[in-house]
Amino acid sequence: MNTHRESWLAWSLSSLVSLAIFAGFWFYLIFHRWVGLSIHQLIRPFIVLAILVLCFAAAAKLSRERLINCGSITPMAVVVWSLFLSAGLWFVYYAREFGYLNASATLACYIGLPVFIGLVALVTYPFMRRFGRDFAPRRSPDSPGSGIMK
Repeated sequence: MNTHRESWLAWSLSSLVSLAIFAGFWFYLIFHRWVGLSIHQLIRPFIVLAILVLCFAAAAKLSRERLINCGSITPMAVVVWSLFLSAGLWFVYYAREFGYLNASATLACYIGLPVFIGLVALVTYPFMRRFGRDFAPRRSPDSPGSGIMK
């Protein structure tokens, strides 16, 4: 059986490159230059975001291999929804810390964001399962367990 495996080094490096591009554009150009936040203020949010991205990369690598090898899309869906939820909560926390949200707006976001992501997950999961079935791995006629003997 030919199982699909991907390099941890490649996933880590691509995550670091994506993080560097994101940092250069959002943290430097948008948050520092345009919004006016100091680099010192942006260090802690960047470290938290880096941890989120690297954890997502590890989870996405494993769930993608499972999708390719087994046709199971549920782990990939959970990883993506978890990333959206954690990134949204990260954004709300630092928006509150930097003074862009008041206490009631923060509370509404902390309650509304998980509810919204949960509803999106419920609505999109049937479509994702269909996607998983459509792109499930196919057995070749000469693979073990296919019932064809040579």
